[in-house]
Amino acid sequence: MGDKRVGWIAGEDLAAVAATVLADGPAAHAGQNFFLSTEVLNGVEAAAILSEALGRQIAPVVMTPSDLMVAFASGAAKSPAGMEENYAKSQLEWAHQSFDGRMDYSIVATSTVQDLLGRPALTLREWAPRHREALLAAASK
Repeated sequence: MGDKRVGWIAGEDLAAVAATVLADGPAAHAGQNFFLSTEVLNGVEAAAILSEALGRQIAPVVMTPSDLMVAFASGAAKSPAGMEENYAKSQLEWAHQSFDGRMDYSIVATSTVQDLLGRPALTLREWAPRHREALLAAASK
């Protein structure tokens, strides 16, 4: 999305928050709206963090949503294997709205993970070394 910054959260933190909310039930969380971004990064920043963690250069692919649409239409880009088509389309719509500023209200880092779990959230810099082998395997495909 160009150099647009977006919120990031580790999958482990997302799953832990979901489990906590489900376990606590509606008495504790009904009607609440949680923003879960633990840090805000653009693609260049994320690539630099991943490059450091993996010990190899990760070049960011910086594209606008329109560029992505053209790449998908031409077959140059494809959705990840197993990603449901409507979900993939919703991700492109999110990219459009993030790029054009309609999602700017959500570009914040919050303490929600800390507040709900009682522990600090993982940053991308902490997450990447924990998943180094899987990331390297994915990069080699």
